[in-house]
Amino acid sequence: MRRTFTWLPWVLLIIVIASFIAWQKYHQPKPTVAVDGVQMPAEKVEPLV
Repeated sequence: MRRTFTWLPWVLLIIVIASFIAWQKYHQPKPTVAVDGVQMPAEKVEPLV
């Protein structure tokens, strides 16, 4: 019984983190990423020429 309580919190933590990341990727719209990797707001997408 003692052995179960050593790995059970870690398994639950991994499941929670994995499900949270999957939920975020599923619900989040694709952000517009600039060339340098900085996330741009939607109104700054058009190039200023």
